[in-house]
Amino acid sequence: MKTKMLLSSSVALVGLSSFALGGEYIAPPVASGPAPSSSCAWTFEAAALYLKADSEDSSGYEDQDFEWAYRLGIAYDNGGCLGVRFRFFNFDGTNNSGSNDEQGPEIQSYDLEVFSGFALGSWQGEWSAGVRYLDLQETYGGSYDVNYDGWGPTASIELTHPLTQAIDFYVNARASFLFGDDDENEAADDTPVLEAGFGIQYNTVLFGNCESYVRLGVEGQRYKNLAYEYTDGDLYGGVLGFGLAF
Repeated sequence: MKTKMLLSSSVALVGLSSFALGGEYIAPPVASGPAPSSSCAWTFEAAALYLKADSEDSSGYEDQDFEWAYRLGIAYDNGGCLGVRFRFFNFDGTNNSGSNDEQGPEIQSYDLEVFSGFALGSWQGEWSAGVRYLDLQETYGGSYDVNYDGWGPTASIELTHPLTQAIDFYVNARASFLFGDDDENEAADDTPVLEAGFGIQYNTVLFGNCESYVRLGVEGQRYKNLAYEYTDGDLYGGVLGFGLAF
């Protein structure tokens, strides 16, 4: 991130100098930042999420507590046009009795996608596009209310903005559209899933001068028409994550 900030500052100074000398402002080119070093091509991602499940229907996701979830990912980017990433997310809901088979959603999603970086003024960005597989089950009294699995395209965008030399603000969003089937016929077959989050990111250099990060933020997920009786199922809460480049 130090390199990105120095590049942004240099571009700004060049623009100001052009204005002062020529009397006419000439917009400088936007710096996109250096491509990642081939020795730092791999990134391992992990996040612990503390989420609560909720739904529009009073009988769906009733009496849910905040529960721990996790997300794991591995990405490869050797500085070429596109990188490749695989991610896995898991959440198991409960009720206040603490029993996993009483009531609550159980969600697993798998994403395989390509990604690339871009610059937007002082913001650094990354877009991704790929495919998602979702397995979502909702139980009530030990039996299924929803038993869904589906495939579909997924796409995301993420932006970071420097706050200090080592700390950034980040914001991200993801949309997926799934084509699947609910064995219980209580949820939609074809439906979108929406996700969004924001927080702060601490950047540091670890192995082989590779840039890594630690994040603290909040996140929300909406599973449209995938809760009992075709209602929306939501997850929301906090997230602590890190990315380790090597």
